[in-house]
Amino acid sequence: MKHIWNFLKSLQLTFWLLLLITAMFITGSLYSRGDYGFFEAMNNTPILSWLTKTGIHNLHKTWWIMLLFLLMALLSVNTIACAADRLYSIWPKRKKISRRYFLTLLSPSIIHILFITVLCGHFLTFTVITHHRYPVEIGTQLTLPGNINLRINDIEMINYPSGSYLKDRLMNGKISLSQIMPSGEKHLFVKFLEPVTINGAYLHIDVAKRMTPKSSTTVCSRAEVKRTDQLMPQFYILYTEDPGLMFIVVFLFIMVGFLFWYYGNIFLLKKRGSE
Repeated sequence: MKHIWNFLKSLQLTFWLLLLITAMFITGSLYSRGDYGFFEAMNNTPILSWLTKTGIHNLHKTWWIMLLFLLMALLSVNTIACAADRLYSIWPKRKKISRRYFLTLLSPSIIHILFITVLCGHFLTFTVITHHRYPVEIGTQLTLPGNINLRINDIEMINYPSGSYLKDRLMNGKISLSQIMPSGEKHLFVKFLEPVTINGAYLHIDVAKRMTPKSSTTVCSRAEVKRTDQLMPQFYILYTEDPGLMFIVVFLFIMVGFLFWYYGNIFLLKKRGSE
């Protein structure tokens, strides 16, 4: 049992896990470049549902995802083991040193636990997220979950400057819409990376490169999207309920705060020691 514990808490295991996880991310980027549309569908459904319905039937493309989840789970166990081992070693010193110094020594373990908490938030997002994707044109009327009624008033393409090598290609987009309510209409604007919230859900926009008037393909870079006189890109409204997002943001800010506090105290302690 001791050998297993020593293996789980070892920094050597941490190094190899991080190395393998990096390799899986690189592998995934290569696979997604080859078939972006296939992997982009993961953004529209909980990951476990996608894996059971699609991923398991395409293991030649998705094997690295299963391995990545396994490696991340092992990294979580390794991180918890390292934090517990450090806590076990410094806890007996709590009455022999100042409280501030003890908390400084304890901070790396707290940061590790917060890191695991953020990973749990991501797992929550992956498994229970609600996501819908609606193709829209000017004048489209939508009924979203929760009986939210929308009307698309205008769609604006914001292109790169005419003097740029990317002229006539999409730099940003803006959708003007109205939320129709019994009390009246509420006018909203949605842009890339500037979502709006309605009843706790987020509305984003997405765009696909139009291939023919009736077909389009999702691309990784908006700079690939070009408007011509014959074809307008296909825009989408994305409806997302993500219970893990606030979980991630809150604990990530706490973790960053602890990092600043920890390194600030280390700096002060070293400065005092050199005086």
